[in-house]
Amino acid sequence: MIGPCLSIGCGTGGLERSIIEEKISRDVIGIDVSENALDEARRIAAGQQMPITYIAADARTFLREHASAFDAIFFHQSSITSLDWTS
Repeated sequence: MIGPCLSIGCGTGGLERSIIEEKISRDVIGIDVSENALDEARRIAAGQQMPITYIAADARTFLREHASAFDAIFFHQSSITSLDWTS
């Protein structure tokens, strides 16, 4: 099992739930810009009693401040083609 994981463009949270279910990590954060998708992700995770944190955030801003906090960062089904969080 690895430490903290970040999922960028998490949508309704399918990947984050899989990470917990498959025992890849117990510490998962999903970020997305869509509040509607995050609300659904939170609802599903709560219903399955999964300890996943969902945050409305822009990936570049979030990564500038938090990238070093994660053992793994996933870009699952995201339309992000290039990220430069150093600038």
